[in-house]
Amino acid sequence: MSDERHISEIEDLLREVGAPPTPPEHLHAVAREAALSGGEVIALAPRVRPRGRVGRLALAAAVLTASAAAALVIGVGGNAIQIQRTIHMQGVGSASAATAQVDFASSGGHPVREMVLHVDGLPPAPNNGYYELWMQHGNGDPIGLLAFDTPQSGHVVIHSSMPSGLSWTKCWVTVERPNGTDVPVMQLA
Repeated sequence: MSDERHISEIEDLLREVGAPPTPPEHLHAVAREAALSGGEVIALAPRVRPRGRVGRLALAAAVLTASAAAALVIGVGGNAIQIQRTIHMQGVGSASAATAQVDFASSGGHPVREMVLHVDGLPPAPNNGYYELWMQHGNGDPIGLLAFDTPQSGHVVIHSSMPSGLSWTKCWVTVERPNGTDVPVMQLA
């Protein structure tokens, strides 16, 4: 509010003063001459270009070293989570060869925690379906945590998050079909 009042006061003062006076005619020629004159020329240093094979290899090594150092500083490839708990699941029925691992990160006092689902040997969901990871505490309502599918390789790693206060006693994966039916395909090992 205060800034708006000051801006309004400044605007009122500028309107009271009016437009600036027109510069004298003889200054037009001086300004034109200054703008169009040759003036001082600043010479730029030539680019450094490595010569020969050794020079190019040295430049490539310097670029790779700098890239590796930058990657270490910003943490590229080092996004590992602090795992607090890991659970393992095994496929059932026609997916009996499938396995899964769910890593749960420490919440660090935050309301959500990271989780990573690793699935191996689970073929893509059939007939336009998808897979869903479920959790349930005791006889409470099941909670669908994560919907996913797998590529032809049957392997997928999915990074997600969940409420840090969520507890469970059961965990499983179902295949969800377009007609609304679901069939368990993985359960706690």
